[in-house]
Amino acid sequence: MFASYTGVIIRKVPQTGNGFILKVYTKEEGIKSFYVRKTKQTKATLMPLALVSITAYNNKKKPVLNSKELSLSIPFNSIYSDITKSNIVLFINELLDKLLVEEESNEALFDFIVSSLLSFDRNELDLDFHLAFLMNLSYYLGIKPDIRVGAFFDIENGVAKNTPPQHVNYFNEEETYVFRELYLYVFEEKEFKGNNTKRKKLIELLIQYYNYHFGIKNIKSLPVLNIIFN
Repeated sequence: MFASYTGVIIRKVPQTGNGFILKVYTKEEGIKSFYVRKTKQTKATLMPLALVSITAYNNKKKPVLNSKELSLSIPFNSIYSDITKSNIVLFINELLDKLLVEEESNEALFDFIVSSLLSFDRNELDLDFHLAFLMNLSYYLGIKPDIRVGAFFDIENGVAKNTPPQHVNYFNEEETYVFRELYLYVFEEKEFKGNNTKRKKLIELLIQYYNYHFGIKNIKSLPVLNIIFN
């Protein structure tokens, strides 16, 4: 008995011998793990956040399914050849690896990830893409901030307030202002004038917010991204 999956490659783990275990975010069942043998074809396919189709032996008792066929469902045109795009994608890939753990279908989240990646690939370089992506992602993960009014953003409760909360997990007035700028750009299509200083600050704030709610730390790709925006 075989099952077919459409997915996004999140992580590739080399195995002894001639294969890999792939962590894939699938449209059908959320996070799944597959064993894939290394061939010339799969070597070109197993790239970060590649969009793939997988046919695998359907054994519900096994945590890792043996793949029968693996192919690109939609090839990217520019993500892997443009150095800035590729480093932004590596950053997003690392965060998704830490954030996506559920083994259940979430088609809205899957479709958001795929459509976002395809837009990034097929359009001119957008230096604010990763910022907008993470702000949008907060909606699908259930932590969309309420920041339309208020001078101090309460990270714990996800809401901006007129006075600082009685704990240390909040953004000050300057941080709240720039966080609100991104929020309005993403959810209300307001103008956003990005610069490298603002981008680096927003990356810091977004990671701080996600880290509080999901415990993501030690983002290895962040230093490279910061070099790009210097």
